Amino acid sequence: NVFLGRTVDAPQVRRVDRVSKAKLRHTIPIRHRDEVEAPVTDWLAEAYELSAAPAASQRPSTGAARDWPETLRRASPRQWTPHQRTRPQRRVTAAVEPGGTTEATKAEAMNEQNLHRWRERELQRRLVEEAEGRVETLAPPDAFSDTYAPEAPEDRGRRGRRSRTVEGILGGGCCGWREQPDAAELYDAMRTDQPTKRQMAVAGALISEADIDDLLTAHLEGAFTWRQLATMIHRLRMETSELSRYLNKRATRSRTPPARIAEVSEEGPR
Repeated sequence: NVFLGRTVDAPQVRRVDRVSKAKLRHTIPIRHRDEVEAPVTDWLAEAYELSAAPAASQRPSTGAARDWPETLRRASPRQWTPHQRTRPQRRVTAAVEPGGTTEATKAEAMNEQNLHRWRERELQRRLVEEAEGRVETLAPPDAFSDTYAPEAPEDRGRRGRRSRTVEGILGGGCCGWREQPDAAELYDAMRTDQPTKRQMAVAGALISEADIDDLLTAHLEGAFTWRQLATMIHRLRMETSELSRYLNKRATRSRTPPARIAEVSEEGPR
């Protein structure tokens, strides 16, 4: 079968069927390889060119990419995509009254707009800091709050020892472990003063696999406090400039001078 954009009337063609608006199927019986010669080879080349033609020339374009702003069309995915993975966003839920817009619907729209603006500002800030090569060290643990985030209605029953975010991160990062850890084991590892080697490995897997948004969501789900997280990062010596910059904004007490921060980072928490 050879698909062409026109009808070919030749003795080699046994049957012609229209399969679409632009293509006709030509049935050409070939019994030996010596029969594959002109004009059959010309028809094969024509069929190949027809199949390789861009889809836009065969059907009208939807205009989705054409309507993008010029800055987004020229930007790379790293420049305009905030995150590689999408996470379910917190939404305001309420009953919608027939024939009208509820306050919850308005609040949800505002939350989406604010989230979009925050992502744009956060993306620009990270790009600027990466370009300038700023280096920041993590503040000592006592500079952070040791209180858990308040419980949200949608997180009821899935907080602390049953954090959904922690379960997902450990499920992917520790899939090859003989005994796969869960959110309860991470919860206990963050709270103990003298963690075991396995508890430190579990915490290290979380910190290495999670991005900043994952850590924020896990904190909101009560998996750990900011002080517990900072303590574990110092203990494992896993601080990075980006993570330190993000966590230092949540320090509640006065910052330790840079010299003192470097000393704590080298010697570990006391």
